Amino acid sequence: DILERAEARDASGFDELERSDREEELGLWLEDRGVSEGCDMASSFVAAGLEAASLEPILESVTPDLHTDALRYVQAALDAASLVDEVEGSARRISGIVETMEGYSYMDRTPVQEVDVNGSLNDTLAVLGYRLDSVELVRDFDPDLPRVTAYGGELNQVWTNLVDNAIDAVSALEGSGRIRLRTGCERDCVLVEVADDGPGIPEEDHARIFEPFFTTKDVGEGTGLGLDVSYRIVVGRHGGDIHVVSRPGETRFEVRLPVDGPGDAQTVVGRDLRMEAGA
Repeated sequence: DILERAEARDASGFDELERSDREEELGLWLEDRGVSEGCDMASSFVAAGLEAASLEPILESVTPDLHTDALRYVQAALDAASLVDEVEGSARRISGIVETMEGYSYMDRTPVQEVDVNGSLNDTLAVLGYRLDSVELVRDFDPDLPRVTAYGGELNQVWTNLVDNAIDAVSALEGSGRIRLRTGCERDCVLVEVADDGPGIPEEDHARIFEPFFTTKDVGEGTGLGLDVSYRIVVGRHGGDIHVVSRPGETRFEVRLPVDGPGDAQTVVGRDLRMEAGA
């Protein structure tokens, strides 16, 4: 069966020049055998990994006046099979996105829980995947990272804010910017680093970076709330620590979360918020 033979072959390893040469060679071979649309058909056959030796038996099975019609049928079958593969691949990707979003949003419906930090970072990257196409992304995750007792949905918000800022930082670079995520252990804490090779944060802004409504982005491009919210979640809600290290060409945010959980940090942040609201 010609489709089975096509499935058994793989033309994806051809570079552009090799593919073009194969298409030209096969197109001329088909035209020599009276196939009027040989050059047009050749691209479909080469994409399926088929060569002249695969098509010869088809041409031998029909009279010369039917060569073109016979290969049109084969081409249509190959194109249909390719479309089915594409639809199936899209369905798998959509299913994966739905599964990721379910895991991402599930954490918002639960209170304190045991959180797989590596997993929550991967979920966040999947959700932001549409913004990462032109970014070199490096994951340096500790495979033995312990789970942390935390508000999972709120940690997702922190990761989203930090990665989103990193993407913005490298988007102005010529070529592909680089973002690196690293996890590890420091005594009784889990460490998460989000680093980028963007222009860096001016030194005079370091002390204000976590203030509400402060932003280094252009007018209309940032609310100045993402890092303030992240600080409140990490420090206020979880009793952790977040700070920034930045110089020209590199910015790194470091988050430390106590493995054993937030304790009574929720009460502390509630009191702080009330004091600020009344100020």
